[in-house]
Amino acid sequence: MELTIRAYEPSDITAVTGMLSTPEVFPNTTRQPYNSVAMVTPLFANPDHTHLLAFSGSTLVAAGSLLTNPNPRRKHSAELALTVAPAWQGKGVGNHMMTVLLQQADRWLNLMRVELTVFTDNEAAIHLYKKHGFETEGVMRADAFKNGEYCDSYAMARLSPSLTND
Repeated sequence: MELTIRAYEPSDITAVTGMLSTPEVFPNTTRQPYNSVAMVTPLFANPDHTHLLAFSGSTLVAAGSLLTNPNPRRKHSAELALTVAPAWQGKGVGNHMMTVLLQQADRWLNLMRVELTVFTDNEAAIHLYKKHGFETEGVMRADAFKNGEYCDSYAMARLSPSLTND
């Protein structure tokens, strides 16, 4: 599998919106179904955030973001978001994107903490995050309304290897 990873460009918004709106993807996000380009565009508008896309040829297969914290006392942290297109799940794309995003965090953004939120029933994502050093820090009960019921989420985080290595 050959992937091209590159920064998000405004011309990518239609493909990104399509991926985020697929019935297999949106239930595992806090987005509502049937997103429009106008709804998704603001998510990618902040120039301080890092948005990376993975392509197989001209096909968008994944999107990952590091959303840096604007609070001066939390500038060392960012929220990670990752979406893999349904047809590409289970093929190593998420693993590759996590590696690239965490290298960006560690080597270029000087982030000491990367955090995320994941629904407790998203076992594949939880496995991926743990594989990359994320630890569960807590359970957020009734965190989101999904498919007609409230569901719990895990708060997970990964500290920079420079903090955890002796």
